[in-house]
Amino acid sequence: MKICFMCDLHLPFLKTALQYDVLSWAVSHVLKIKPDCIVFAGDATCDGNEEVYDCFLETFSKTGIPFLYIPGNSDLRCAASKNAIKEKSSPCKNSFNNTVIFAVNDSDMTVSSEQLSELESADKNSIVFMHHPLSQHEEKC
Repeated sequence: MKICFMCDLHLPFLKTALQYDVLSWAVSHVLKIKPDCIVFAGDATCDGNEEVYDCFLETFSKTGIPFLYIPGNSDLRCAASKNAIKEKSSPCKNSFNNTVIFAVNDSDMTVSSEQLSELESADKNSIVFMHHPLSQHEEKC
């Protein structure tokens, strides 16, 4: 299985910013390499602007390639859009070509009991992605 893994674009509201050139290049490259799925592990935006986040989601949805994404801490910086962005996250458990991929939404440095329950079904062939390193979670315990 070929997976295209990305994170941390930090797209600003200003559409002429360099990050949008990077986004265009990334989409072009993804279309050339034709992965089985795209995984984006957070920080699509620099400040949690929901309009920018929706533009990002729409851009990758247009590729026609299965797309899994979770927000990162930067995507939650705007209190007004924080919950809406968290709710747009991919489901925790996903299956592509007989491979199970877990999209763990830990953008606020927590993993919900529902996600932990789903992770119990992971095996040695499963893939798990999250935004923060596990070591940061362990430090909070």
